[in-house]
Amino acid sequence: MVRSNLLNKKKPPRIVIYTRRWWILLLFSFNCITQTIIWNTWGPIAQSAKAVFLWNDATVGMIANCSNISTLFTVFLASYFMDYKGLRISAVLCSGLIFAAAGLRCITSDPEYATGLMYTSAIVNGLAGTTFFSGPPLLASLWFPLNQRTTATAISSLCIYAGLAGGFLIGPQLVSAPIYNTTVRYLKSDVVTPMVNESSTMSYQNTYNETALINFEELRNQVMWLMYVECIAAAIGFLAILLYFPDKPPSPPSNSANEKRIEYKKAICQIIRHGPLWLISIAFALPIGVYAAWGAILDVILHPVGVSQEEAGWIGFYATVGGCIAGVVIARFSDLFLRHMKLFLICLYMCGGASFVWFTLVCDKIVPYSTAQLYISSIAGGIFLNGTIPLFYELSCETSYPIAEGITGAFSTMLDSIFGVLFLFVLQIPSIGTSWMNWCLVGSIGAGILVLFIFRESYRRTDLDITIVVQSSDCVDKNDEDFNKQEQVDADLIDKRIICAENEELQKNQVDMEELPDDIILEIFSFLPHKFLLLNVRTVCRRWYSLSQSADLWQTVDLTLDFNQTEKQAMVSNLKRVQDHVKILKVDPRLLQTIFKNDIWQFLTLKILHLNSLCRTTVSVLGEPNLRYPRLEKVYFSSSLDNKLVLSAFSGLKLDTFEWKYNGPFQQFRESILALEKMDNLQKVRLHVNGLDNELLSYLLKNCHTLHSLELYFFNVNVKIDNDAFLSLTDNCSLTELGLPTTSITDESLYHISKTCPFLKLINISNCFNITDVGIRHLAMNCINLENLNIGNIPNLTNCTVQLVSNKFKRLKVLNIKQCMGMENIGIANVFKKCSMLITLDVSFCPKVNSHLLLPEKIWTNVPLKLREINLSGNNNITSEVAFRIIKLCSCLQSVALASCPSIQSIDTTSNKLAVSTILDTGKQSFCLHKRLHAL
Repeated sequence: MVRSNLLNKKKPPRIVIYTRRWWILLLFSFNCITQTIIWNTWGPIAQSAKAVFLWNDATVGMIANCSNISTLFTVFLASYFMDYKGLRISAVLCSGLIFAAAGLRCITSDPEYATGLMYTSAIVNGLAGTTFFSGPPLLASLWFPLNQRTTATAISSLCIYAGLAGGFLIGPQLVSAPIYNTTVRYLKSDVVTPMVNESSTMSYQNTYNETALINFEELRNQVMWLMYVECIAAAIGFLAILLYFPDKPPSPPSNSANEKRIEYKKAICQIIRHGPLWLISIAFALPIGVYAAWGAILDVILHPVGVSQEEAGWIGFYATVGGCIAGVVIARFSDLFLRHMKLFLICLYMCGGASFVWFTLVCDKIVPYSTAQLYISSIAGGIFLNGTIPLFYELSCETSYPIAEGITGAFSTMLDSIFGVLFLFVLQIPSIGTSWMNWCLVGSIGAGILVLFIFRESYRRTDLDITIVVQSSDCVDKNDEDFNKQEQVDADLIDKRIICAENEELQKNQVDMEELPDDIILEIFSFLPHKFLLLNVRTVCRRWYSLSQSADLWQTVDLTLDFNQTEKQAMVSNLKRVQDHVKILKVDPRLLQTIFKNDIWQFLTLKILHLNSLCRTTVSVLGEPNLRYPRLEKVYFSSSLDNKLVLSAFSGLKLDTFEWKYNGPFQQFRESILALEKMDNLQKVRLHVNGLDNELLSYLLKNCHTLHSLELYFFNVNVKIDNDAFLSLTDNCSLTELGLPTTSITDESLYHISKTCPFLKLINISNCFNITDVGIRHLAMNCINLENLNIGNIPNLTNCTVQLVSNKFKRLKVLNIKQCMGMENIGIANVFKKCSMLITLDVSFCPKVNSHLLLPEKIWTNVPLKLREINLSGNNNITSEVAFRIIKLCSCLQSVALASCPSIQSIDTTSNKLAVSTILDTGKQSFCLHKRLHAL
């Protein structure tokens, strides 16, 4: 069919893993090392630099700080370049800046000019670091498969810290320490008074010591030689990356690498509001930013303790190298054991914090001082802290997905630079000393641990990449370059043949845009937001413009997007064209105000109105609802001002549904709710509020005689509701749906409800901590028609509850027992067996559910399981075999949620031919072999 050919043109991408990815990683990593060596030039040779250029400790710290500051202000610009111009342009540009920064330092060693050049070089080098600081997760995502991604991120990101180690090694080896000659001088005086001391020797009171640097020329030559060596390394890195460094491979290495990321401006806005990303970024940036700045001035910190410049360089070198090696090893473990990054990070931070507490106590000589202790404690601390870096990068990208990795890396780098800048700025305070620095590092690690405990990890990108394995040949590791080229040529030929065949078919059938069937045109345009359909797209295709007049097309209109003033005026004329057809309208009230400003409009067919906010200016607009929307039946709105007026305005309508989200003062809410009695036809009320007293709940239950559904959701937990509130319920109450989650209702409350509401079909009492098995027994005895039961997160329930549910509720379709700690395999098996109409089951976070669920299989082969959705998330004991067993036995299954199940890596359907046949024959949407497994 033409329709199927048009709609299914896009084929799923072929997953290809290229060997050249290691060369790309090598080039990127070499430039990371070079940039960081240049940044860490002066800290390891601080004493020599101060002698040659007449600097002090503040100058050494400020030069390093200039790089951090320039990185801070340009890192998001670099992420924009990476996303829109590609990784190649960004990498070549920044590599060139590294070369320029190194070249500036080779011009002169004259202190009068050299100091300014060193500051300029530091700023340019900081600009160059933006791509190489924030790019590792992007490079890993573009070139490496799921099981190597964290390792690749570890190698490139830890090369930054390998550069720190290189600075500690190269600097002290090429530049010797300053040598001073001390001479005793006598003050000129007419009379020199001798004195006899306790040893009976003569000494003079009027003397002083004169200190002179005796190897100044040697130091100056060595410093310049160091500048030349680093400049040559930067030139090699720039030339290599200029010759060959593609943006990305021809074919993606994973599913997520092929997915389109969020547009740049929207991504920035989402980052600002992304709480989990802020938490994980602060947990990374605070300790690591302080540690990086601390390491850059390690010589300054250890000098008062009596550690020489060369020895301080070796301590920093060993600590950083050990951290880099440990980081790669830990990252490899993280690749093998997915979804455990938070645990790894907390353990590493605790060990690192303990190591630096030891280091600080040794430096302050609270613990007996020894050089060996300095080496061991600092090296151990470096291993543990640097080992966290790749995990933080990957976990940040997992948390923020689908925001582009470059933007996420830039955000983490920015925060890292901020904390490093603040740390180094403190050095500018006169006579501040150095002892505070060690304690500051320890405190930053402690703060990072606290933030990690608050942070809730999620693995959105990994969930996308965990797929049902069909054939190992779908993922090819191409080790031969000729084979790569031949495969690419073959793929291009195949694509060209497909395109030619499609063009021939279109020409044969004489199909163009204007001649497509109506349903095809509508399906093509239906992917666009309604805002664009009403404003711009109607001028693209004449057929679409004529079809857009159809009444059936505009039954639902969603206009909740933001509009500028010009778009508002255009919307008025376009919306007026379809106003007589709309049945469901989702709109910002400010746009309604513009619509009603100059004309009296009527949405004659409108039945459902969604208002996403209300303010004082909209009350007058909504003041004539009988005229504006005379057939309105359902209203959904959120508000905080003039609630009573708004509610009264709707009270004259024949509304059957009223939903209200309100987070304002309770007294104003109370007055507004009283107006609900005026709505004679009201059948469904859903309220999201702060609290509800017994009197108001009794009023609702007593006076809304037509009410069939009442759902009360609260922003607070365990809202107090007494049993007396339910005494107002009359016998044979018309309620069929009742939602009272997060309240303090008891078994006695459920007794009154079950006695007076025998027709209940839905009840939600999740998070009601006072409910026990007795309350569920009351429901089972009196409400046998129940179809939807939510008893999630009630700690007092045992397996007896599930037995009651399976024995009494024969019509049950939806059951939620999430986080019910007492539920066991046997009870859930009875639900499967006896609730034959069950469609949706949530048994997530039930620790007693394990791999023996639905065993032995032979018992279940003849049991008709109609389940369509099941949630097994958060069950540590659920294995791939259990998930596969459920897929096999439930012929109607469409969705399985397996998030936070550490024992499940993937489901291999090739290991059992019968299972593959079953899946294909049943045609389950979520488990077709070419589609990914849902991990919600």
